[in-house]
Amino acid sequence: MTDKFGWVKDSSMREKVLEEYQRIREATKSKYVSEARAEMFLKIDMPRTARLIGIEVSTDKKTGKSVIEFDNNQQVDILFDYVMMFDVAEGRPLRYEFISRFRQAAEESLRITAEIYSDYKYAWLVPIRSKSNFGAHCRDLLSGREFFLVDRGMSNAFTKDSSVGLATGIHPFGDPSLGCVMTGGAAIPLPLDGIEAMLKELLSGLKIDKLPPMSLDEGEEARFVAAVVKAAIQSGLSEIIRYE
Repeated sequence: MTDKFGWVKDSSMREKVLEEYQRIREATKSKYVSEARAEMFLKIDMPRTARLIGIEVSTDKKTGKSVIEFDNNQQVDILFDYVMMFDVAEGRPLRYEFISRFRQAAEESLRITAEIYSDYKYAWLVPIRSKSNFGAHCRDLLSGREFFLVDRGMSNAFTKDSSVGLATGIHPFGDPSLGCVMTGGAAIPLPLDGIEAMLKELLSGLKIDKLPPMSLDEGEEARFVAAVVKAAIQSGLSEIIRYE
C-alpha cells in the first residue's frame, strides 16, 4: 500500500511546506486582516454570543448595558474566533462576508486569508504518528478523513502515544496532493479515552441525527462547536486552550 504521507521523509519537501505554512500564518495575522475582522465584529451582538458559548455576561447597574466577564485572554480569542468562523446569528458565519469582500483585494494578506476561509471546517483530530519539529499525521473523527497537520510546536507532544486529541478548526494549504492542513482558531484538548462515545453523546444531546463519518451543515456545526467550547470553558480547559 502506498504511504499517502511518505513525502514527509523528504527534508526538502518539508522545508517547502514550512515556507508556505509560514507565509500563510503571517498573512492571516497581518494588521489588514485584524482591522477587517474587527470592523465586521461591530455588527454582532457579542453578549448574546458570549452566553451561547458559556462566557459570563453581567449588566452594568449604571448604564444597563451588558458586560462580558472574561476570565482570561484566551476567552477573548475564543469568542472572536467563534463569531467569525461559526456563528450563524446573521444567517451565515462572518467568514463568508470576508471571503466575498476580500477575495480580489489589492492587499495580498486579505486575499490569502479569504482563500483560507473558503475551505475551513471543524475537526476532532486524533494523532496517528508524528514527525518531530514538523507535524502529525491525524484522523478526523467527524469526517473520517486523514490529514497531515503541520505544526512544529505541537509535533513533539501530539504523537501516537498522546493521551489527548484536538477539537479545532482546520484548513488545507499548499499542494492538495500532500494532504496538509493547519489549525485556525481555538485548539481544545480532548481526552482520547472514551472520545468516540463522548462524540456520540454530544451529537445525541444536540439532536443531530448523524454518526461519524459525517458532514455537518452550517447550523449543525455552529451548535456543535458552541457546545464543545462551552464544555471546555465550564470545565476550566479554556485556561489551557491554544489559539492560532
